[in-house]
Amino acid sequence: MQPYWLHAYLLVYVPVGLYADTKVTALWQQDVLGALTFVALYLAALKAPPGSRAQVWVCVAVATCFEVFASLVWGIYRYRMHNLPLFVPPGHGMVYLFGVLAAQTPIVRRLGRKLAYGVLAVACACVDAARECGNQRAEVKRAGRRGCEPSAVANRAGQSVLATAMRRSVARLRGVMRPDSETLRR
Repeated sequence: MQPYWLHAYLLVYVPVGLYADTKVTALWQQDVLGALTFVALYLAALKAPPGSRAQVWVCVAVATCFEVFASLVWGIYRYRMHNLPLFVPPGHGMVYLFGVLAAQTPIVRRLGRKLAYGVLAVACACVDAARECGNQRAEVKRAGRRGCEPSAVANRAGQSVLATAMRRSVARLRGVMRPDSETLRR
């Protein structure tokens, strides 16, 4: 467990911080969460090699620029309070630090490419499931406007929206990762 304690710290902090953000109702609370995240990143970066520390802070600076441009200037997406939460840039730094430190662990050195493909498959399944959930939510809204029973649309055969989306995305990934004989003939 020795080489992985910092990874565990980062894996726990990020979801806890995101959950805490769902409970935030005022800007000052969001600012406190941002300050705590900067402190958490600073403490985590102290344990990284000096070259990696500099990379982490460059990542935070670049992420801040892109976040300001994409959300505040260009308006591609908006945050809940219509600002750039202070915890977002150091959050990007935490994810980057996790990746840099993970690359140095024995398990990643041993499994390398196999682990990378596994992480990619899980990430694709999560993105696909989120997209599918968004499509089903839109379908529920349309059904409600048409006077249909939205719960019948969202919960066909008694299954949750997320379970249905995950099952579909896993099926798609299986087709991509293990092509059938028909696909191989093309």
